[in-house]
Amino acid sequence: MLADYARCVQAFEALDAHAELAVSLGALAYYKMLHTGQPQLALAERAVAAARQSGEQLTYLSSLRELGTMLATEGRHADSMRVMDEALALGREIGERNELGLMLHRIASSALDHGDLDRASAASREALDLMTVAGEDRGAAYCAVLVSQVDLALGDAGAALARAEKALNVFEGLGERRGTVRALAAVAEANLALGLVETVIDLAAGALENYADAGDAAAEERLRAALTEARRRA
Repeated sequence: MLADYARCVQAFEALDAHAELAVSLGALAYYKMLHTGQPQLALAERAVAAARQSGEQLTYLSSLRELGTMLATEGRHADSMRVMDEALALGREIGERNELGLMLHRIASSALDHGDLDRASAASREALDLMTVAGEDRGAAYCAVLVSQVDLALGDAGAALARAEKALNVFEGLGERRGTVRALAAVAEANLALGLVETVIDLAAGALENYADAGDAAAEERLRAALTEARRRA
């Protein structure tokens, strides 16, 4: 996948196809970060520049989203929120439900990572509502996993577990491996908070073995951390 996106970048750059270049750069930045766990700021900045040249609002919105994500991953929360707020305002102006839901999901994820639980809760729940109303089962499941993580951070492990397990069932039904491993991480963390260490050990060890190729480094790291803590408690 990464090689394919890299080839698209080269081709669209040679053609001066700014919108297509921006989309390819944004996708390459996002998936490279997912696979490696490392932010791809330079790629995201190139995507924004190309999108600005294209003059296409949706392309510019998606490029801002990826730039905000990379800034958040680098720990630059204030810069990330500034970029994401610009993208969110544009998304509300355009009114495209799926893009707005994805933008809110990224905002919630960044806010959660930086301890801003009020914003994480509001944004993740709005994103889930948007995806649910749109009938986007896959997108709604990703949002549900994030809401589960927020619930856990707010101290409601029972609600977190129920929501993560529901999302897990959706992902398994869709054959969505990346979503499955992300949901499994949320299920493991909720079970750990509930003190069910043997369940966590079995679940996390199996997930790490069976989904090593899912391409979500952050979820794998969360599973490893849950497994290590569960074994320590056991």
